[in-house]
Amino acid sequence: MNGSDLSSTMFSRRKGNINLKNYKGWGQSMIPGAGKVFNGVNSSLDKIENFEVDYVVVNNLDEIRKNDNVLLIVDQLNKTNRGEEAAGYNEGSVSAVTSSTIKRGTFNQTSQHEIGHGLGADHSASGLMKRGGNNFNLSRRSIGKIMWEQAGYNGEGTYDNSKNNSQFNMTGKEASQKFIRDHVEDF
Repeated sequence: MNGSDLSSTMFSRRKGNINLKNYKGWGQSMIPGAGKVFNGVNSSLDKIENFEVDYVVVNNLDEIRKNDNVLLIVDQLNKTNRGEEAAGYNEGSVSAVTSSTIKRGTFNQTSQHEIGHGLGADHSASGLMKRGGNNFNLSRRSIGKIMWEQAGYNGEGTYDNSKNNSQFNMTGKEASQKFIRDHVEDF
């Protein structure tokens, strides 16, 4: 954690549960077989009714459990593939947010943006998933994309509870170590 003070963030306690209300709502779903993925028939069948994050703050990679999704706090990230500095980055089950976002007061928004990427949401033209956006709103399209990525479509408007989204069959610790090698070290 690089000694970051999380007392002013949504992760202010050692462990807890956060209800992210901005992730709730109707999603613009795209029915497969009706065109390209996410360019199919629009419907409002998908709704996220509850979105909670259970978290534990750890100070050592050895404390990460096997199937954990991880949010690292780092001093600096390598430049993105577009050559720009990043306040946050996501790769599968691991995200990172720079410690400077705490000082700037953008940590919660940046963290939620990276959580959105971890769930499958892409960058959008506005709202939480906009690059450098300044609000917490999540679009219906982003909610629909999260539903698509996190629930397996069975046809006839039915979905499995969740897909198996394991990150290359790595443990949380292994995925974190790879992320650090690829995106944090040698900045």
